[in-house]
Amino acid sequence: MKYFVLFVFVLSVLFGGFTSEALAQNTFSLRGKVLDSETQTSLEFASVAMENTGRGCITDSEGNFVIKNIQKGTQRIVVSYLGYLNYKLEINLQQDTLINIDLKKVKTHLDELIVIAQRGKKRTSSTQINRNAIEHVQPSSFTDILELLPGGISQSNSLVEANLASFREASGGTSNSSLGTAFIIDGMQLSNDAQLQTVVGAYDEEITEKNTTGRGIDMRMISTDDIESVEIISGVSSVEYGEVTNSLVKVKRMFRKTPLSIRVKANPKGKLISIGKGIALNSIHTLNTNLSYLKHVPDPRNKKEEYSRLTASLRHKYSNSEQLNPMVLKTTFDYTGSFDDDKTDVEQDLQGDVFKNSYNQYRLGSSLDWYVNTSKWFTKLSYVLNSSYAHQESIIDKATSGGTVAMPVGFEEGVRDGIYLPSSYRSLLKVDGKPLLISSKIKALFAFNLTGLKHELLLGSEWTYNKNLGEGRQYNINLPTFPSFESSIPRRSKDIPASEKLSFFLGDNLTIPIQKNLIEVNMGLRTSSALNVGSRYYINNRFYLDPRINISWSLPKFTTLGEVTSVSFNLSYGVQTKFPGLSYLYPELNYHHSQQLNFYSQNEKLSKVNFKTSVSDPTNYNLKPSINRKKEIGLNIKIGQAYFQVNCFEEKMTSGFRNTGYFEILKYRKYDATTVSPEGLTEPPKLTDFTWKEEKEFNAYNYADNTRLTVKRGVEYQLDLGLVRKISSRISLNGAWYKTKYDISGLEYRTSDVILNGEKYPYVGIYNWDKGKTYQQFNSTLRINTQVSKLGLIFTTAIQSMWFTSRKNQYNNGMPSYYEDMNGQIKDYKPKDTEDYILTHLYKKTYANAFDEFRDAIAVDLNLKVQKSIGDKMKLAFYVNSLLDYYPDFHRRDGFLVRRRQEPRFGMELNINL
Repeated sequence: MKYFVLFVFVLSVLFGGFTSEALAQNTFSLRGKVLDSETQTSLEFASVAMENTGRGCITDSEGNFVIKNIQKGTQRIVVSYLGYLNYKLEINLQQDTLINIDLKKVKTHLDELIVIAQRGKKRTSSTQINRNAIEHVQPSSFTDILELLPGGISQSNSLVEANLASFREASGGTSNSSLGTAFIIDGMQLSNDAQLQTVVGAYDEEITEKNTTGRGIDMRMISTDDIESVEIISGVSSVEYGEVTNSLVKVKRMFRKTPLSIRVKANPKGKLISIGKGIALNSIHTLNTNLSYLKHVPDPRNKKEEYSRLTASLRHKYSNSEQLNPMVLKTTFDYTGSFDDDKTDVEQDLQGDVFKNSYNQYRLGSSLDWYVNTSKWFTKLSYVLNSSYAHQESIIDKATSGGTVAMPVGFEEGVRDGIYLPSSYRSLLKVDGKPLLISSKIKALFAFNLTGLKHELLLGSEWTYNKNLGEGRQYNINLPTFPSFESSIPRRSKDIPASEKLSFFLGDNLTIPIQKNLIEVNMGLRTSSALNVGSRYYINNRFYLDPRINISWSLPKFTTLGEVTSVSFNLSYGVQTKFPGLSYLYPELNYHHSQQLNFYSQNEKLSKVNFKTSVSDPTNYNLKPSINRKKEIGLNIKIGQAYFQVNCFEEKMTSGFRNTGYFEILKYRKYDATTVSPEGLTEPPKLTDFTWKEEKEFNAYNYADNTRLTVKRGVEYQLDLGLVRKISSRISLNGAWYKTKYDISGLEYRTSDVILNGEKYPYVGIYNWDKGKTYQQFNSTLRINTQVSKLGLIFTTAIQSMWFTSRKNQYNNGMPSYYEDMNGQIKDYKPKDTEDYILTHLYKKTYANAFDEFRDAIAVDLNLKVQKSIGDKMKLAFYVNSLLDYYPDFHRRDGFLVRRRQEPRFGMELNINL
């Protein structure tokens, strides 16, 4: 914290040094705001340029712009924005000037709305999705919006399991993919580093697939009903953003006057209702509110499983844009409640098993943007304060079969007698979590010219605090929910130390005009450190550096077929780091109970069972952050309204988080229960009454390490022809080719479950082969948007083609490199050992086609969306996905016939604006 205070002090000194009361006598500043002429909404990333000098800037998230140090006299200003008419203004600058610019949309006989995702206007690859496109998708959760991305596809998204983010991957991704995806809503970053809702021992998918511990943000929690726009940065993000290794998702919600909006959506699996309103309290205050409820039942015939979500939002904005140094202050309060609920259906489940997972989150945050126009160099000061508190509760109430299973009654190391579980009983497991997040960010922007070049210097710092205040896992250790797997004891989450991270960042936007060429460079350095970790941890007192650079080269404009043509190239390289969360840094202790004696009698008073308990600490004090290195090159061509974009990228993460299996050797006494006769006993026998021998066994447990490798390569493309008047439609095509390899860099330990002569298997194999799996896919989506203004209709026909998908295992010979015996000796595993009676069980013999590339045939879907405007206040929308499809049967290389079938998905919604 002392570093953060010191930084704020230094920043205030800089601010004081850079501020001046007046500018040079012969230079002035021009500032203002760019708005939509009809809706008066701010236009982000609009271009404001001085026609005479080529100097200019891009508007910020509020549509504001500032150009400083302009020479006195007449200047010509040109403002441009995609989909709007260019605005030209001639102004005689004699003093600091404030102007508001209203841009008019390009008018066609269709009065066209943009309902597709568009390329971003930044130097790195990004995608912009506006409000109209979001509404046209008719999403139930944020997951549905991702179909608009290059490489994205429309699919059936189950809401009864966690929806985790995965970008630029040819498979469903890994936990590192979603964990490394950052979500920022109104400038405030979400985090689940304090998520600790793991149910130990549960292998049921209905339980494990709902858990997001160590896996990232659940996109089901993000409502889409009050979103103004979404920007997804798949390339190298600015140094301003940390704790991201995959992609960055920036969500901007509405802070403006809006009509009372009611949205009702229905499909066979669920219903959604939303209501929202934006109120202009006066010229500087606005208040937005939204309330939505979603209920999802995957199978109406099954009453047991459903998901519900309730969200509420209250947002206030203060903006005194007429002042010389305008200020924008935003304050938000949000509630999100989600409920996974497996209800009892007495007609189907006589045992009455119940699984419940409730989540109630409260977020309070504020952001401040102060635009300074009375300084030569200091331009803007921003501050963000974010906090969230959630109460999560997972409950499993089920009928459990003990089957006279022997269980220990204590968890301290040592020898003690145990008990026998009842043949059947009811068990209750409760996992209580209360994750708390507090974060703050401060940044300053400086603009100046140096040696004829324009610089925009960004300087800032960020601090985050994550803590779980919950009671953790609670259950009766004598009546466990999972009798065969109780390797840990109840642990209070509140006893785990908090996680703190401190970062500093410095970046520069450099503009280099070379004749009629324009080179823009965004480069910077971010340094991050984990605080509040013990001295035994490797990451203690270490700073990690993330250098990042994005370069854009715009060629001189020229004319092609009578249209103005622009060509630009972009090149990016960056290092992005993600620190481990609480579940990786502070794993639960592992308890292993070696059964030494099991003397069972029909007379419970005569039975005796004995255990030796061993405790292992799986904490990996050498755990490091995961680091992803990104490279990218792209080409952008714009001819009139049409544009084409292609990006080639490579990402390599060699230190992803992974829970690795490890074995240790434990010693215990094995008592021979047959050496004592039950006849004549009046009390349980003593251990000394039995003969015994010393035994050894392998105990398996997991520990977190950095051995997960992910290599992503691919090409993303997007073609937008704009409005084709002859068919009164807008035609666009996007898609991607992805090749993704998942691998493990460390050793892998495996043993066998085979029982030899009544004894457990005595060896552990140590495998050092290439365990990589490579996936590929190539897809495209052709969208034809037809708008008939006279009838108030918008049709979108999407032909979604997955040209192929493939998967391939890297070759290995199936043999371990080494093996370990019960004495801890490690020996080489030789080819002749594959024929040994005992050692052959470590040989993982592969089948003939194990390393062939398995490729799926083409799959094509025809999706249709229709939107009908009824007057000025109402819209009725309908969608059918897989209205027509082509999924041919095919034979795999191993001769297996694959038959595929696709079910149509449909729904409708009603929007009312009053």
